[in-house]
Amino acid sequence: MRPPRPVRPLLAAAAAVAISATALAGHAATTGPGSGHSLGVLAAGQSTAATDRHETALAREAREDAARRAAADAARVRSEQARAAARAAERKAAQQAAARKAAAYQAARRAAQAKAKARAVARAEAAAAANARAARSAARAAATAAPARTSWPALNRAIAAIPGYRDGIARWHVTSRFGHYGITDANQPGAANIYISPTVPASKLYSVAAHEYGHAVVIANYGTGYGPYTRYSSDMVRWFGGTTVTGLERAADCIALRLGATWTNYTGCGDPHWQEGARILLRGGTL
Repeated sequence: MRPPRPVRPLLAAAAAVAISATALAGHAATTGPGSGHSLGVLAAGQSTAATDRHETALAREAREDAARRAAADAARVRSEQARAAARAAERKAAQQAAARKAAAYQAARRAAQAKAKARAVARAEAAAAANARAARSAARAAATAAPARTSWPALNRAIAAIPGYRDGIARWHVTSRFGHYGITDANQPGAANIYISPTVPASKLYSVAAHEYGHAVVIANYGTGYGPYTRYSSDMVRWFGGTTVTGLERAADCIALRLGATWTNYTGCGDPHWQEGARILLRGGTL
């Protein structure tokens, strides 16, 4: 059988509960309608804290939004700079390409000009070579076809080269007994006798032959013998001036120059009046 519980502790517990209830009732009395100040202060504190937290959040959001805008602006600037750099690079590349194209065009043009010049030079050289061959062929043909008027082949070729040569007006001889390059004798009837020295240089042989042929032309136009000689001597002096010998020699030089002589001993026949006289004589006329 259990022993009975002590009565004193139970009473002490009941008394404590009663005291707590009394205290609680007193607290309720102090916080009733007549005493609401304490509860209002508590609510106001809580509202201020909430406002502070809201404002802090807004400030943080503003800072974050500003940072995002700044980052976007920076990215936009970098993008524009990159596009500008790309455009500049494209322009530079285009300029370089244009410069290369222009240089290539100039180089091609120079090459074409050089090629054209080379072709022109080649054509000129070919033409000169062809002319030289033709001249050699003509000389050989002339040497072959030239009548053997003398014993000197070179003189025969010179006589054959005289334009419009009138056969029968001269007899040609090779001799050095007169001491001149050439001399023409009009005393023999029928035709003039022309004497050419074998010492005449090759460069002057045609000119000497043409000069002496000029004397033969005058004699053929007027006739052989003393009477015609006095008449044409007078005419030559009247037309070409000087003494009898000078007039005759000037007439022969002017005729030779019209026939293509490159050297004369008496005159260059620069006077147009003298040139006209040579033309008349070569046509068979008299002055």
